Amino acid sequence: MARRCFNVVVQSAEVMVEVEWSRWSNAGVVKVDGRVVQAWGSGLWVPREITFQVHGQPAKVVRKGLFWEDWALVIGGKQLE
Repeated sequence: MARRCFNVVVQSAEVMVEVEWSRWSNAGVVKVDGRVVQAWGSGLWVPREITFQVHGQPAKVVRKGLFWEDWALVIGGKQLE
């Protein structure tokens, strides 16, 4: 599986957000501190946006282009590359 990790601080706590997906099936998961918080099944494309919560804050990972490895994390309206 392909993987992209973000290490962030949310409400004074260090958090790791991971996006993992299969290049063959496009199925994948989003994990927060190792726990799956969102998942999607196989399909023609990896979703463009996946929404979830991080310590009660709204968050999403956004695929920035056609290249699946190019993701951004948005937490509380702030985008992290």
